[in-house]
Amino acid sequence: MSAPRRHSLLVLAICSLMPSGAPGQQTPPPSPASPDSNLPPPNWVKLYSREQVITGPTLIESATSLQSECKGRKRDGKVAFSLVVDSAGLPRNVIFERALANEIDLLGLNWMLNATFKPAMFQDAPVAMGQRVEMRLQACAEEKKDQSGKYSADLRLRFPPEEKFEDWQHSPAQANLAPIPMPPGIQAEQKPAGNNFTPPKFLIHPPPPDANGHSGSFSFLVRIDEHGIPHIQQTLKSTDPQLLSAVMQCIRNFRHQPALNDGMPVPAIVTDGLDIKSGP
Repeated sequence: MSAPRRHSLLVLAICSLMPSGAPGQQTPPPSPASPDSNLPPPNWVKLYSREQVITGPTLIESATSLQSECKGRKRDGKVAFSLVVDSAGLPRNVIFERALANEIDLLGLNWMLNATFKPAMFQDAPVAMGQRVEMRLQACAEEKKDQSGKYSADLRLRFPPEEKFEDWQHSPAQANLAPIPMPPGIQAEQKPAGNNFTPPKFLIHPPPPDANGHSGSFSFLVRIDEHGIPHIQQTLKSTDPQLLSAVMQCIRNFRHQPALNDGMPVPAIVTDGLDIKSGP
């Protein structure tokens, strides 16, 4: 996979890919957990459809802070997520369906993870239901200077997102919910013993950093979390220190659909890399 050849060439290497399909909507049969597995135990819940429930889930609020007055640069964008609203009204298995490959994605994810819902109701009891949401985000990036005189951008939402919720089409009968929060140290480094593991699926990457006449080859050990956000664990190869910082930021803006273990989104360790070549 490569970016259009302009001033530089971006080459992406991911250790493995998972089959395509709508995130959060795979329902493989449970497989016995390996006694040595580092992954969470299964947490299967029944999902209800619009035809079964009296009322669907309704967003109440999000605890994310806002900044209506913007003294910096306004940045807007649209993202989309798949999620399950559980019987307690909490968002579970929040996965990107569409992303921007920049920091605005994280604002949308943070908003959704901090949201609370009135859950769907079936026979006077709260139940779980799959949802898809499209969000229009309006952000503000303000530069701030720390004590050392270094500037950094503080990106926050200006207004609540404009949201459009839809029920899952062809919803599965059940979903395997990831824990809240994901326990530390949980990650899949190789294919687990179960037969129903799929590695992360690459979704989108940003443009390559400006090479400024430089060339370099880089690879990293990366933990892709249960939402598809990469976290660099270790630099494995770097042939040009002047490009390293920009390349690492580019890697952090990669977006994925996360690894699934029996349908549950889980963190996974992969190797990601960039080869940047100066060119016309």
